[in-house]
Amino acid sequence: MKKIIIHYSKFNIGGAERSNLRLMKLLCEKGWDVTLLLNYDRGNMEDSVPEQVKIVHLAQYSYTAEISNERNRLKKLIKMAVYAFPLFLQKIKRRKLLKELSKIQYDLAVIGLQGLSPEIVVHCIKAKRRLLWIRNDLLHCDPNKKVENNIRKYGDSIDYFPCVSGTSYESFCKIFPEFKEKARIFYNVINAEEMRQKKNDPCDIEGKYLDAFRVITVCRVNEKAKGVFRMLRVYKRLRSEGVFFYWIIVGDGEDYESLKRKVEEENLSDGFILIGRRENPFPYYNYCNLSATLSYYEGLCGTVNEAKISGLPVLATEFSGIHEQLEHGINGWIVENNEEAIYQGLKCLIDNPVVINKITNDILPESIVNDDYKENLLLEFLK
Repeated sequence: MKKIIIHYSKFNIGGAERSNLRLMKLLCEKGWDVTLLLNYDRGNMEDSVPEQVKIVHLAQYSYTAEISNERNRLKKLIKMAVYAFPLFLQKIKRRKLLKELSKIQYDLAVIGLQGLSPEIVVHCIKAKRRLLWIRNDLLHCDPNKKVENNIRKYGDSIDYFPCVSGTSYESFCKIFPEFKEKARIFYNVINAEEMRQKKNDPCDIEGKYLDAFRVITVCRVNEKAKGVFRMLRVYKRLRSEGVFFYWIIVGDGEDYESLKRKVEEENLSDGFILIGRRENPFPYYNYCNLSATLSYYEGLCGTVNEAKISGLPVLATEFSGIHEQLEHGINGWIVENNEEAIYQGLKCLIDNPVVINKITNDILPESIVNDDYKENLLLEFLK
């Protein structure tokens, strides 16, 4: 039995977390011994982790995050004093847990997200191979060089860098030519059959919004990466021209409340619908006519895969990895990554049912859909 440990900070709902969840499910089904090592408890996606997976929490709560997020200087000092003893106890517990883990020999130790420091996996975990997953195009999503600095610091101790798309692989190799031989393209686990089953689950908007065309966007509600305010501006423009349709946003994030206020200020809440986070997005895909993924940047977008497996037509901006998933006019509609192109693309698809029907299918490349191949890649790393 192969043993793998996957390190994460906190297991909240998100695209990378869903990918890791599917990877863990696949490995459990294949007979692997899987451990999920988390810096903090209370992640809202932990309940979805297979019961065969052993979960280890290094701490229950991030006192340091609460202190650093406090802007009021006096309140910050008070919190530092109040949390001094709990932090001390946390450090003792953390040291004890890591000491116990260091006695176990793993086949693979994985840093599940490139933004997480490899320090624990490198210094505290015994493993035949160490992997650091690259989930984004680092040329576009690492402005403060945090990821780059971590990789330069610990790269010699990492055996492989699985990259979730050809584009993320190319950007990694461009930034780190010295680690090019360690980089591999490793598409996210899909588990297509499970996705198809989930789309038949109950949907809490059943019976609503049936009088007009329905667009769905499943994403973290964040302007910097996902361009959620850009979507609202496009929607407002189309509405002003007499094009009425529903745009349903499934997800939560740091800009959720700001976006909600803006929608209300613009008097668009009758059509631009924010329904918040949902653990299972598939019934919502099943309920809509078009999926729109309009990010500024991605690695290999999980929601594009989800929408295609659900059989939906997809409108997407030109971001990293999209040409590996979609062929324009065949199984999707790709537009330039700017507001005007999004407006034109959306208007075209809403007004042209012939085009919509042509790209309504569940076509994805075999290299993305074939999950058995991905387990074989992990086994290749061990040779």
